[in-house]
Amino acid sequence: MLKKALTVLIPLLLLSLGTSNLVVDAKTPQHNHDYIVVYNAKHKKVTTITSKSSIDYLSDFAGDTGGSEKGIHKKLPKKAKLSYKYVFHNGKKDKIPYKLNLYVYPNVGKVKMTNIPLVSKGVWKINKKQLNKLNHPKKFTAKKASTN
Repeated sequence: MLKKALTVLIPLLLLSLGTSNLVVDAKTPQHNHDYIVVYNAKHKKVTTITSKSSIDYLSDFAGDTGGSEKGIHKKLPKKAKLSYKYVFHNGKKDKIPYKLNLYVYPNVGKVKMTNIPLVSKGVWKINKKQLNKLNHPKKFTAKKASTN
């Protein structure tokens, strides 16, 4: 039951992201559209992603990962080291605002998400290809984000 609810809710929440093909750097002020802000391990803003293709890719990744029951509410290993934090924002004025957080821990091959509807948070193991993409956030500011 929980898996079915997550499979429906998370993608719906995340698929509402994305209306602009603009790419901006980390100094961009307020937005009136969906965007993702990326911070490094020292909480310094690295970049802001507004490219529709990048937002779609990252939203699909978060939805697919969060829809999996494997990992929900598991704790991170103590040796986990944060590399990046992706903060998904719904900046559209006509929608209910939300903020989903995705934390990347490359040394243990896992991600953690918080502010997930119904389950609150979870930790998931991801493959090396996904991990490599998430560990290079500036590549998402290119015109098209590769989904391979």
